[in-house]
Amino acid sequence: MATVTLSSVGKIYEGGVRAVRGVSMSIADGEFVVLVGPSGCGKSTTLRMIAGLEDISEGTISIGDRVVNEVEPADRNIAMVFQNYALYPHLTVKQNLAFGLDRRRRYPSRLRAMFDGDYGRRRLEESSQLDARIAEAARMLGIDGLLRRMPRELSGGQRQRVAVGRAIVRNPAAFLFDEPLSNLDARLRQDMRTELRLLHRRLKSTMIYVTHDQEEAMSLADRIVVMKDGVVQQLGTPGELFRTPANAFVAGFIGTPAMNLIRGRVGASGGAFKWSGGKHSLSPGAGAAADRDALMGVRPERVSIEPGDEGTLETVEVYGETADLVARIGDQRVVARIQTQELRALREGEGVSARFADGHAHLFDAQSGEAIAHGV
Repeated sequence: MATVTLSSVGKIYEGGVRAVRGVSMSIADGEFVVLVGPSGCGKSTTLRMIAGLEDISEGTISIGDRVVNEVEPADRNIAMVFQNYALYPHLTVKQNLAFGLDRRRRYPSRLRAMFDGDYGRRRLEESSQLDARIAEAARMLGIDGLLRRMPRELSGGQRQRVAVGRAIVRNPAAFLFDEPLSNLDARLRQDMRTELRLLHRRLKSTMIYVTHDQEEAMSLADRIVVMKDGVVQQLGTPGELFRTPANAFVAGFIGTPAMNLIRGRVGASGGAFKWSGGKHSLSPGAGAAADRDALMGVRPERVSIEPGDEGTLETVEVYGETADLVARIGDQRVVARIQTQELRALREGEGVSARFADGHAHLFDAQSGEAIAHGV
């Protein structure tokens, strides 16, 4: 296990295309960190630079106490799990699990073992240790009954377990995961998220994980790195990102359903936030903001949609015990999440008004998107 440190890391491709800009972070020994963001934000490029699969254009990357900018991927003591599993179709599950270490064996020669008894003893001892590591990884992942099968005989979830097991057998300083669950169906993704979290708890290893799915990030991470356009927008625990987003992008990206971001204006001297179409306003408090265009962020769970004359209820989406109400008020949409039993007489197409829970809104500058105030 090891710490992983990035200092002002950047990536510039031919033609001057800058994919990653000044990324700095320190990942603690045994920490589970998730890089999350939309497609093209630079998260996979950052992971590949840590792995050594992409050259860095600027900055430094350290694994433990060693700067690895010029170190070959095979010598960085990391293991990477890819989106497409990357299993060898002509090898059994056991042979796939052993492949990475088998190529690194100190005593590979069977012919020499026939004539050199001491060499043969050491080779046998090494083989026994490798078999024990394979058996332990297979047991841990529940694939110990599949060791003789070929990859084509496995389901998607089983193949992903084999790919993870191959990384475990290597006992690396850090595990890197590049969207490993994106090829699985929804139920399998949920099951594998649980397995990965339990695996991290058992191994206590440093894990760096890339995904575009913020729910996956929230459920897995000790800390989350939110990226956009190659820049880190915020780094913090899931709770910190959810409760105190640094800017409007993080606010809208983290959370399901997405946070409502309502356009309006804050009056002078911290006056009330007023928005077009809506009558209900909130005060950010003196000094928090003054006479500027702003975005008010409110989680759907903190919005009430009631019969009224401000706008129209567009849709009602029922998900078992909860329901999402989507209302059009003025030129803006407002989403509320409620308990299904609270639907009462609300009907699609009817007039409604919106209210927000005091103390649970956020204000962001309309131009920069940076946070102005929390808990409004």
